[in-house]
Amino acid sequence: MLSILTSYALQSSIILLFNKGVGMQSFERKIDDLIKLCEQLDKENRVLKSEALSWQQERESLVAKTDTAKAKVEAMLSKLHQLEQQTGT
Repeated sequence: MLSILTSYALQSSIILLFNKGVGMQSFERKIDDLIKLCEQLDKENRVLKSEALSWQQERESLVAKTDTAKAKVEAMLSKLHQLEQQTGT
């Protein structure tokens, strides 16, 4: 869907430029600018995807650590409860 919108926007820009009587050099310069922008956005997108993956992995690690800590606390509370019952307090 995005590529269709991008293609339509590019076609609209080309038609608009030609309708305004923009010279071929100016048109080529604008196309070069669009290509550079697409390359920059592609690079930023790859960086953001990499960062998102890193955050997801860190989150999974923290969830696992939290689950481990929760299990240990529950085990300690269970032992304390057993000790209380044994001592009759």
